Amino acid sequence: MLDLKGHRITYFGHSTFSLTTPSGQVALIDPWVATNPACPPALRIVPRLDVIFLSHAHSDHFGDLLSLAKQHKPKIVAIFETCLFIESKGFENETSPMGKGGSQKVGEFEVIMTHAFHSNSIDENGVRHYGGEPAGL
Repeated sequence: MLDLKGHRITYFGHSTFSLTTPSGQVALIDPWVATNPACPPALRIVPRLDVIFLSHAHSDHFGDLLSLAKQHKPKIVAIFETCLFIESKGFENETSPMGKGGSQKVGEFEVIMTHAFHSNSIDENGVRHYGGEPAGL
């Protein structure tokens, strides 16, 4: 049996998970929630969000990041180049850029960015932005 020591993990479908600490801090990994057809309707509204961890910027991972960031103003952890794009959307104070091999603590969460064998791009209204090599959290 997995002992989570008071932490909670919730699966939202596809690639999205939330992590909740015993004190109530909430992080979303790959925040594809409201527009994710695999996400249960009861989970599509996120009442609290302290941190977003983004593994890469494909739409099925990036998903609802900008709308959730506007609503909650969480810290956003992603690879440096993707953070530049997110900052250009008005979230200069929310991003916590990383490079592969780096680590950081955000609130009660600690993360290490590892290499992932996957591409990375951002599709914004049919315009594709490329942002360096991806990394996984």
